[in-house]
Amino acid sequence: ASYLADLLRRAGLELAAKSIDFRQLQALTKNIVENIGSGLLTIDGDGRITSFNRSAEEITGRSFAAVFGAPLQNVFPAIAGRIRPDAPDETRRIEESYLTPGGQPLVLGFSYSPLRNDDGAEIGTIVIFQDLSALREMETRLKREERLAAVGRLAAGIAHEIRNPLGAISGSIEMLRSSATP
Repeated sequence: ASYLADLLRRAGLELAAKSIDFRQLQALTKNIVENIGSGLLTIDGDGRITSFNRSAEEITGRSFAAVFGAPLQNVFPAIAGRIRPDAPDETRRIEESYLTPGGQPLVLGFSYSPLRNDDGAEIGTIVIFQDLSALREMETRLKREERLAAVGRLAAGIAHEIRNPLGAISGSIEMLRSSATP
């Protein structure tokens, strides 16, 4: 009986240690999801939002409470019909315009993949997104500067092509003027 009691006590201690490890692992996972710099949301098989991290709230201007259980179509109408978990990996990236509830236009880049349970069965979709507005604005500004630089080079080339004949004409006029003067 004491042997069985000792085994039961050890099993209880091991179970308590594993429970602590499990709670610590859950807390770590929750902290990672909440503190990642990208928006992260999950949708179930019916296309309804089941999670929405802090960055997702900051980017979209919507709270988790406001979007929980809502169809993805209500939050991101431009991508809802385009998310197909069976799509090849290279087509699982989407870039779309988004208008926050406050009226701020953003360019968001989305990436998604299937969400699977412990048995490997697909139970939904994970969607990760980032605000690409500043990057797209910088690309636009860089393209504009490159076009202006090209126009400047073209203008300099035209000016050079015009200046050469004008220099010859001006030299000829000065020679004629000096020879015509008594």
